[in-house]
Amino acid sequence: MRPRTLAVLAAVVGALLAILYFTGDKVASTDERTAAAKRLVDAKADDIVSIELEWQGAKVRFERDPAKAAVDSKLPATPGRPESPLASVLAGATEKRIWRIVEPFSKVADGAAVDRVVSELLTLESTRSLEGVAKKDVGLDPPRGRITWKSGATEGALEIGGSVPASHDIVVAASGRTAPAVTADTLLVELARPAGDWRTREVVTAARDKIDRVTLAPVTGAPVALARSGETLRMESPVADWLDRDLTDAVFSDLAALRMETFLDPPLAADVTAALATPAGAIEVGIAGESQPLRIEVGGERSPGKRVFRVGDQVFESASKIGDSIVRPALAWRSRSWTRFENWRIEKLRVEEAGGAFELRRANGEWLRDSQKIPFTAASDLLYAIVGIKSATISDASGAATPASRPVLTLTLSDADGNEEVLSLDAPPAPGAPSPAHTRGRNVVLPLAPSAVADLEAKIAVVRAAVPVPDAAAPTSPAAASASPAAASPPAP
Repeated sequence: MRPRTLAVLAAVVGALLAILYFTGDKVASTDERTAAAKRLVDAKADDIVSIELEWQGAKVRFERDPAKAAVDSKLPATPGRPESPLASVLAGATEKRIWRIVEPFSKVADGAAVDRVVSELLTLESTRSLEGVAKKDVGLDPPRGRITWKSGATEGALEIGGSVPASHDIVVAASGRTAPAVTADTLLVELARPAGDWRTREVVTAARDKIDRVTLAPVTGAPVALARSGETLRMESPVADWLDRDLTDAVFSDLAALRMETFLDPPLAADVTAALATPAGAIEVGIAGESQPLRIEVGGERSPGKRVFRVGDQVFESASKIGDSIVRPALAWRSRSWTRFENWRIEKLRVEEAGGAFELRRANGEWLRDSQKIPFTAASDLLYAIVGIKSATISDASGAATPASRPVLTLTLSDADGNEEVLSLDAPPAPGAPSPAHTRGRNVVLPLAPSAVADLEAKIAVVRAAVPVPDAAAPTSPAAASASPAAASPPAP
């Protein structure tokens, strides 16, 4: 093909592409303008700071919490934020719109429900404009209800008129429009909700990593204080010790799952008052960045499996099991595990016993015993045995006799961050008796059953006797070596 012909074709193709581009852009712009013209409310969800719902004389007004208009868990507490029994938990909320009910009462609102109303309001579209129609003829004089909204720069209202027969549409009048319009009736259900149903049912909205402290105060007995230690909690009082991981996880889960299943509003029924008068105790939840803890009063059972709770001035009923934590004795909270390490955290293990010492080290997904690769299963079984050891009982080491000799076994565990735990095992005081186990830095004795000790010793013996795994790249026998290309080649002159 001639160069001139190619140039002409290229010019034609370029012109066609330009036509398609500008035509498509024009069509897209036209579609966007058409969609915008149909929308009844011109605003962005993030800009709306208040919304008021009025339906047949009843009114409820919501406002964005001014201290949380830009939610950021790293922001310091804002002075002057409105006081609320639930205000302390809001600091831990991330990626949430914090709404409050300000009329007819002051409460934290169900943020998801308010967001849903805002979203539905902003997506309402006019399906038909009723030009020349009088408001009184379509139920807008007076209207059945009204939605008033305000953003940082503008405000507006949407009046709700009559329903369109044989349809799911209603007639509305929107700010900025001269004529009533027909739109979907999706908001009617929300408008008809009583004000009390807009209250949040969440009690603790702070994320787990924002909870710094949990104090369980029974009616009788000393409080148990659990304070943050790394990724978990540690018992701070009545004694300083490790906590049972399963029980700690259950506390976090129960706090996150606690819901106001039934609101109990004044005047309180006699059985509700009786349940509050016979409490199990109280729980105080300390939240990072908050000066005051969230206090949850745990009352008695109103019915089987249902307790009465109170947070601030709000009384409610819930089937939550969090009340069981209050009456648990302090001793039951203490960990009976020999180590806090989990199997996946261990990067190095040093074993010292009468048979000698050796070291296991993780390397590229394999285990090396004193720099020699051994079967993965042998090392893994030993680690699982160590982290799984628990004692049936626990006692303070201060009253225990000091062992007369060195431990019969010492295990040193290390992780990738340089954290270390040293575990030691003493000989049993008598044949068949439990062996006292210790963890450096923890003032307790854990008597380990003979069966657990025997299983641990057996797994150590397997690792010690494991035959190193040969390198796949190296010859494995003289015959293989003689068959290799290097062995078959004549020596260089």
